[in-house]
Amino acid sequence: MADVITRDGQADDPRLGGPAAWTDEVLRRHPHCSTAVYVTGPHACVVRSRGRHGTFLLSADTGAGADADPAAYASAFHVWLAYGGAVPAQGVVLRMHTATGVHPFRAEASG
Repeated sequence: MADVITRDGQADDPRLGGPAAWTDEVLRRHPHCSTAVYVTGPHACVVRSRGRHGTFLLSADTGAGADADPAAYASAFHVWLAYGGAVPAQGVVLRMHTATGVHPFRAEASG
């Protein structure tokens, strides 16, 4: 069992049907998984969480010095949602704290 399952790859990989299709399939095939994450680049990922409608796009605020792994942002986002977080229509900026500093990232509903 895993709370979060991740994949790293190009968003347009035809074998997987794209991030939205892949995250949907992961949650369908793994009923105990809470969150599926498709890392699409060095600063972004697509997240789908069980019990939430659609997917979310997470992107690092590189202008503010954010440079952590997008999977780490997804893990922080997973916990934030588990504790009642909700993404408003305009999106939200969250901050992940690590040993090297604070890494702001944006979460937006994407589908």
